[in-house]
Amino acid sequence: MLWETENYFPAEFLLRLNSIELLLDTIVSSGILDVIQHLKFITNIQAMLTEIFPFSFAIDATAIAGASLWSLALYWGLSPVTEWVILQLNRWMNFAERSLYTSEAEFERTRQAREAQNAFYASLLSILPFLIVGGLCNWGVELSLGTGWAVSMGTIACIGGGVYELGRRDGQS
Repeated sequence: MLWETENYFPAEFLLRLNSIELLLDTIVSSGILDVIQHLKFITNIQAMLTEIFPFSFAIDATAIAGASLWSLALYWGLSPVTEWVILQLNRWMNFAERSLYTSEAEFERTRQAREAQNAFYASLLSILPFLIVGGLCNWGVELSLGTGWAVSMGTIACIGGGVYELGRRDGQS
């Protein structure tokens, strides 16, 4: 073939072309029927979900990406608020769990493990308020500037929040 000669194409292109040919050979040899069956399975799941629920789910990838970026920017940019939310959730979980124990001895015996577990759950749950506010910020940017700017503004806000957090920590030390 013409492209197999070294003078016609560079070596990198030939390596990529050979890897693509190898990939196609692997797909064909492993069975295109497997790929088709997998696609039919996904189609069956989608049909089943539309039969179960009377409405369809429309997932917008740019909305998810924009809201996630905005929430990360707010999480970093408002780090004192983040720490306060984690502390309040941890206090509330420890207080709520105290009411589940009738024996003071049992409560004190398992206290250290429970408080560590509650601190972990509090740090995970502290993301939720920022996801909600980040979604609202993303929605506001989409309404005002359009969907193309939502992810870009989220990225800019994320960079700004990260720089602020680095500067804040550097100022504390």
